[in-house]
Amino acid sequence: MVTLQTNDRFESDSSTRFPAPDGDNPIAETVLRLLSNNGFSERRIERRHEKRHAFSNLLTLTPVCPQTFEPVGDRIRAVGRQISTGGLDFFYNGLLTDTHVLFHPNSGLDDENSLLLKLKWCHYLGDGWYLTGGQFIDVVLFTGEIK
Repeated sequence: MVTLQTNDRFESDSSTRFPAPDGDNPIAETVLRLLSNNGFSERRIERRHEKRHAFSNLLTLTPVCPQTFEPVGDRIRAVGRQISTGGLDFFYNGLLTDTHVLFHPNSGLDDENSLLLKLKWCHYLGDGWYLTGGQFIDVVLFTGEIK
C-alpha cells in the first residue's frame, strides 16, 4: 500500500539554476528542481531561430559520406523529437559515430528527395539511449536501396 502525502511547502534549494516560481506552487518547484538536477538552465542562450515543431514520428536515417552521399552503414530507425526548417533532433538507442546522415521523409521509397543532416550534438540519456540533433545542409536525391 502506498501512502501519499502533500507538502504545504517544499524546502528551497539555493543551488537551483532556476528562479523560484511565483507564489507558493510545489508542483512548479518540483519540476524546476528536476530540470535543474538534469542540467537544464533558463540561462542557456537560445541560438536556434527557426520555429520548432513536435515530430514524434518513426524516422529512417542512412549514414553517408558527406562528400559523395554514398551510404557508409545500414539504415537506422530512430524516434523523432522536434523538426524545423533548420534541422531535426531524435532519440536513438545507440551512439552514432557518423557525422552525416540522410533523413528519408517518406521512409522507404527507393527514389526520393532526402535531407542531408549534419549531426551537431548528442546527449546520453541513460540505458543506452541518446538524444541527437543536427542541421539540414542539403537536399539529395537518394537512389540507393534503403535496407
